[in-house]
Amino acid sequence: LYDPTTTPITLTSLGADRTAGGTGLNADISINIPNTLISASVLGVILKNGEPWSGTAEVELNAPNGSGTLVQTSTSVAPANNGAFTFANVPPGIRSATVYIPSKAAVTTTQGPFIFTVDRANSPAILQMNF
Repeated sequence: LYDPTTTPITLTSLGADRTAGGTGLNADISINIPNTLISASVLGVILKNGEPWSGTAEVELNAPNGSGTLVQTSTSVAPANNGAFTFANVPPGIRSATVYIPSKAAVTTTQGPFIFTVDRANSPAILQMNF
């Protein structure tokens, strides 16, 4: 049984008799799946010609929602951020991000999509732009 409603998520085998409880071969076996195995923070920085981006931008992350649907999540980057951005609770796997300068609604320059892999609790993403 997989129960994503518990914190942390629980995976339970009901034993040989396939019912809750029991002893010996019929005993249940439960394991907890820590959040660090099912989601990560993506820590990124936008660079222009090797230097931190000093302007306004919007970064859009593409990742599945667990139900087979691609979800786009955006974050704004202000000049004071020096190109730095963070996305929380990103599922592991191959992901992509697109940078819109200065924003998606008023885009003048689009960079990406940049492809990267989320494979640990904190996954770095460096988005190198040349424009």
